[in-house]
Parts: sequence; structure tokens; C-alpha cells
Amino acid sequence: MFCTSEERISSILAKYFTSPSWIVEEKESGVNNTTRYIRMNGALYVLRIYENHADEQKAAFEHAVLRALGEARLPYAVPQPCLSLEGGTYVFSGDGKLAVLFHYIEGERAELDIPEVALAAGEAVGQLTAALEQVKIADAPAYEPYYDIYHVHPLVSREVLRTWLEEMSGRGMKDEAESVRNALDGLEQSLPELLQLPVQLVHSDIVYGNMLASGDRITAVLDFEFVTPDWRAMELGVFLAELFPPDRLGSPEAEEACWQAAERALEGYGRAAGLTEAELQALPQLLLLRRLVLVPHFLGRSLAGVEAEDRAQYYLAGFAKIQRLIAEHGLRLTALAERYIRKERQA
Repeated sequence: MFCTSEERISSILAKYFTSPSWIVEEKESGVNNTTRYIRMNGALYVLRIYENHADEQKAAFEHAVLRALGEARLPYAVPQPCLSLEGGTYVFSGDGKLAVLFHYIEGERAELDIPEVALAAGEAVGQLTAALEQVKIADAPAYEPYYDIYHVHPLVSREVLRTWLEEMSGRGMKDEAESVRNALDGLEQSLPELLQLPVQLVHSDIVYGNMLASGDRITAVLDFEFVTPDWRAMELGVFLAELFPPDRLGSPEAEEACWQAAERALEGYGRAAGLTEAELQALPQLLLLRRLVLVPHFLGRSLAGVEAEDRAQYYLAGFAKIQRLIAEHGLRLTALAERYIRKERQA
């Protein structure tokens, strides 16, 4: 068992390089994993150490998708794993952590609140949706779709989530808890109709930190860890949710800026992909579903001891804000989507 992160990282890199002359740089890490930048022989790499699982099946499925996308001629890069000395695309540290070394991709984090960047990002989402439609992986997917909300986290069943919401009601968050309960009930009622929507592989997590840009050009889409079959339109719903961050909801000026970015994103998406009428009408609900899923996800991380409970409370409060926005302006979102995205026939 290794006691320090330095020893863990060294045990990983020794499975990729024969000489221990690497330089490790610590920069931003994501929510679910630890990220380090590795300099070796004049080249730069990105090391991802998985903190929320050590499941080989999940890594293998992700890498199969990345191999297929690497041949899809997308106008931007997607991550490509390096081969270990043994020829695999992932390794384990001495203390059992799953890890992957990726080739570095140039670019800065995309500023999606800039209209020109939102336009390019929306087009990139559409291009990825079209490319993933053609990807077929024989192996079973490792993650459940968004709508399977009571399996988002293994520690959060229907009963656990409902009990926690009751607890939050008694701790000054009655309205917020009621908002989530209503959304859960609404999802259960509308699920039979939503299950008729087209299904394909989706990235599932296109957020600020998972897009790189150079100026107003998207250079990469990152982090395909959660790629899985889901409703095709869910990809756009996830991305739209990112354009309405909870911290910007409540101020008319800030909300209008969010709407301007969302309009440009929808325009960009429409340049690359289409949706059926049913998908267009479902977009407000899919946006809400993305925000709803974050509640059990972070509650589970809290119960697992890897996240403070206040993170789950933050997303509980944030969901109430986005639900209010969609209740008041959902028709605006649908109208914009219909303006910019071509309608496809339901297969």
C-alpha cells in the first residue's frame, strides 16, 4: 500500500516509461478524478487517476469509443490513450487505483458564456452526436442512462433519496426538496412517452471543463468516462443545462446573457445535426433531468465519504432555480430549438 500520491504516480508511470525521468505538474483536477500533467522526453501527457471506481470494464468501453471516434474525422480532437509497456490502454497503481495516460491536447477551457464560443460549441455537440450515432460497441455499456435516476449512484436508492429529501425539508430547504420530489414524480409519469425517443451513444458530460477552445474555435472534447447509450437529445439537454449555471439564475441581466449563449448554441447544433419533433419538445425536460441527476450523484458521493454534504445541498438548491426558470420560460427554449434545428422524421 502506497502512503503518498507521489509514490502512487511513480508506480503508474513506471508502467508507461522505462526511465523515471518524468516531471509531474499538478494543475486543475475534475470532480471525479485526479489529473496530473506529465513531461517526458520533450512530450506532454495527461494522467488521469480514477477516484470513484477501479472498473476495467468502464475504461475498456470508453477507450473503444475513443478509438472509433479517432477514425471519425471530427474537426476537433478527442482524447487518445497511450499504450503502456505491456500494450494496454489502462494500468493499475500499486495500491489498486485505475489510471490512464493520455496524449496532451492543446487548448484552453472553452468560455461558453461568450456567444461566438457557444455557437462553435453547439456545433461541436451536434457533430459529436452525429459521429456517435455511427459508433457501435459490442461490449455492454458501463453506465446507466440519465432517466434511470435511482441507479445514478449505488448508495442512493429511491428510498434513500426520498428520505434525504424529507431530512432537507426539516433543515430549512423545504421548497427545494419539494421541487425535486415534484420532478421525480413528473419523470416517473412521463417516462413511458420519453422512452420512445431515439437512443444512441452519448458523451453524457459535455460541460465547461470538458471542452477546449482556441479563440472561438473548439479544439477538443474531453472526458468520455460516462459515455453510454441514452436518448440522443440528452446530449444537447446536458449541454444546455451547462449554459444556465445556478449561480447566474435570479438576476434578469445574468439570465438574459445565459439565453443569448443558449440561442447561439442551438444555432450551432442545428448546423450539424437534427432532432425529431418529439425530441425538440422534450428539451426543457431533458435539461431539467441533467440538473436533477446531480442531486443523487452528489448525495451518493457524500454518503461514500468523498464529498461534503453541502455539495449535494448546493445542487438541491440549484435544481429549484433551474426548475423555476423552465417553468416560466420553457416555451422560449422550445421555440429557439425549433427555429434553428431541422426536424427529422421519427424512425
